[in-house]
Amino acid sequence: MYALRLTLRPTAGLTFRILPGSILDIATYPFIPPTALSGFLRRLAMMSAGLDFPNTGPNDENTPFYALPRQCVALGAYPVGAYTRPPHRTYRKGPRDFGHSAFSSLYRGRSRGPENIQLHTWEYLLADTFVGYVASEDSDGLARLTSLRGYGAKIGKEGYAFVEEVRGPFALERAEMQMSSSVIVPADALFDKNPQVAADVFTLYSFVWRSTDPEQAQSTQRRRRRKTEEVEQVYSSDPFDAYRSPIVGYKPFVAALPSPDTMVMLDFWHHEEIFIPAQLTNILQGEIDNGQ
Repeated sequence: MYALRLTLRPTAGLTFRILPGSILDIATYPFIPPTALSGFLRRLAMMSAGLDFPNTGPNDENTPFYALPRQCVALGAYPVGAYTRPPHRTYRKGPRDFGHSAFSSLYRGRSRGPENIQLHTWEYLLADTFVGYVASEDSDGLARLTSLRGYGAKIGKEGYAFVEEVRGPFALERAEMQMSSSVIVPADALFDKNPQVAADVFTLYSFVWRSTDPEQAQSTQRRRRRKTEEVEQVYSSDPFDAYRSPIVGYKPFVAALPSPDTMVMLDFWHHEEIFIPAQLTNILQGEIDNGQ
């Protein structure tokens, strides 16, 4: 196993929305979730290859996914140095109707009724830098991602960041030891061996990948009735190409974030100051959709 260490520099406060949640109370994770980091790095790879930045707005029909290949497992990114914990909480005033356009009109004229303004509570994660990790059994695939240094884009619900530094890839060794985890930890693995440890618990998500086995894909199509003729899709096998990722959705899991510098007993992949729970890489690599 190999790992890449990335330093991300945000340009302002960031929001990584905790879902499911209220549309009026926008809470954020206190770190960059693995799926958000994966999509961010995939977009930077496409930009570095001279491709258009993909539009994946929630109102698009058949919204595509863009993420790193399944063999490149993004493990999230975590604030270092001075940062806000808990995240900074503030208020934002805006219209209740998502189709509201009066504020951007050149001429408003007579009011057509109440604006239906409502207050949102909104959380921002403020930090100088974030350190993120990507793991893979293929060191060559990770080495290609070092070219993303200097690229930046929108990340998460709100905010922008750029890749300031990339180190590695490093060869990892595996051992059970008591150390401070560099990343989130699957909750069952953490509390099984460390039942008294203090940690914040979050629901996170891993990808569910479309099967690349031609025989399985054909058998799945025979089981499903197709109401309309579907256009054959080309899926990505390289983060630097223009095609969508073969992802069909998400699967939730429970993760824990121990207090900083908390020593826990776990099965780690490690190199110098990098300690990655082995079970986390298995979960975040996701699973193959069996069509059932």
